[in-house]
Amino acid sequence: MNFNQTVKNKSAAVFGQTDFALTQQLNLSTGLRYTRDTKDADQAAVNLDPSDATPGIPLFPGQPYHIVASKSWGALTGKLGLDYRIDRDKMVYASVSRGYKSGLFPSQNNSVQSVGVALDPEKVWNYEVGAKTEWLDRRLRVNATVFSLDYKDLQQFSLTPGLVLVSYNVDAKIKGAEIEVLAAPTNWLTLGGNVAQLDTEVTRGSFNNASLVGKQLAKAPKLTYSLFAEVTQAMAGGQVAARLEYSHKDAYFTATSNTLAGAFPAVGLVDGRLSYKMSGRDLEVSLWGKNLGNKVYQAHVIEFLGNGFSTFAPPRTYGVSLNWKFGG
Repeated sequence: MNFNQTVKNKSAAVFGQTDFALTQQLNLSTGLRYTRDTKDADQAAVNLDPSDATPGIPLFPGQPYHIVASKSWGALTGKLGLDYRIDRDKMVYASVSRGYKSGLFPSQNNSVQSVGVALDPEKVWNYEVGAKTEWLDRRLRVNATVFSLDYKDLQQFSLTPGLVLVSYNVDAKIKGAEIEVLAAPTNWLTLGGNVAQLDTEVTRGSFNNASLVGKQLAKAPKLTYSLFAEVTQAMAGGQVAARLEYSHKDAYFTATSNTLAGAFPAVGLVDGRLSYKMSGRDLEVSLWGKNLGNKVYQAHVIEFLGNGFSTFAPPRTYGVSLNWKFGG
């Protein structure tokens, strides 16, 4: 089978943004935007063996098709924000914004019943409070944010146990927090890290005749964090830098149905990099290594009849890179 799709996208928008200095330290930002999107789709599933009257996977149990469809959407979005500068190195802020992602015609659709049926656009309210700070003569940077997102018609794509690709919308809530720290205790040593906590929940929606309410969103681990240390030293008319980084990702589901076949365990990875940059020239040579612990872990899975077909992430990988920046 071949899936052929041609989609013409037309998007027009009118927008404006203003910033008001309410006081010397307090600022108000406002923005408003109206967007109009139109998509014209020409979709076809072509049987490459006309002698076969019953084409199989990935079209089974459907039949070849050729459908032309068009759909338009419009949305009013905007943002309202306040920021308060405590001093030159510290600022706190809060904002509320409305986001929008246009609808679409799913590609490679193997469900004849849904071909030419557009997926509804996403809309989201985003609430955020945070702080950006620098301390100790700007040798220490600490940024933090807390956020909440309320999605309506979040776009989802999943395979049924019969390998039928289904596109659908759900409502969901996301709450989270993130902290980023960067420190330069000496002129040659930089330390950094970030940690993010995420809580996701579907509040409306179903898939394959089963309710998804209460499920976690796909690819949304509850906890992620990373740590790194970098050492720099002048050497041989240039600068040598050595960096070691560790990143961790909690267990998560690859599909919103939260099935066992799509459950990935937590994984931690170590990467390293050694580079030399010539002084006065935009030339850098780097020796790098990824997944130095040679962890074996899944990158993606296609669920099928309670099991799945998995692809795995690359094993321990080494390489050499040459970067040269030229021009203005």
